[in-house]
Amino acid sequence: RKYGGTGLGLAICKQIIDLMGGEIGIDSEEGKGSQFWFRLPFTKQSSATIAQLKPRQEVNLKDVRILIVDDNVTNCKILTYQLTAWQMY
Repeated sequence: RKYGGTGLGLAICKQIIDLMGGEIGIDSEEGKGSQFWFRLPFTKQSSATIAQLKPRQEVNLKDVRILIVDDNVTNCKILTYQLTAWQMY
C-alpha cells in the first residue's frame, strides 16, 4: 500500500469508542483524503461532586528502577528526561 496500514488501528479505536458509548465515522473524498471523527458522551460534574473528590496522595518515585523499551528514539529520550526529573533510574 502506498499510504496507510491495515486498518487495525481504526478497528481498535472503534472498539474503544463503542465501549465508551460513542460513535466513530469517516468523511472521505477521492483525491482529497479522509477525515476520521468520533463523538463521546460526557456529563459535566456538579460542584458538589468535585468538592467531594479527595486530593491524590503524593507518591515518592525516587530511586524506583524502570526499564524503557520503545523503537522510537525520541520517545525514549522524552521518557528518560521525565523519569530523571522524578529521580527514577
